[in-house]
Amino acid sequence: YLASFPQSDRAADAQFYIGQSFYAQGKYTEAADAFNLTIRTYPKHTILSDAYFKLGESYRGLKNVERARTAYEFVVKNFPESSSASLAQQRLQDLK
Repeated sequence: YLASFPQSDRAADAQFYIGQSFYAQGKYTEAADAFNLTIRTYPKHTILSDAYFKLGESYRGLKNVERARTAYEFVVKNFPESSSASLAQQRLQDLK
């Protein structure tokens, strides 16, 4: 889908769900790469807060606490009204 329709309205969602798929399989490095690609390629899309949160989750899965914290803090600071911000705030409390 992404190769055929990289500029479609659903392309950002498709890229995000690739990351979700890797995450669900416990492939955290691949998930982080996919979420980073979502963030870089679609920086103005509404899925951005979720992508940053899941990036943090992927880093947490990799036991990279500092990168996870950075991603969670970015969500809380830049998307304070999002549901991802609430989840990120909880994760930040867990990391203390």
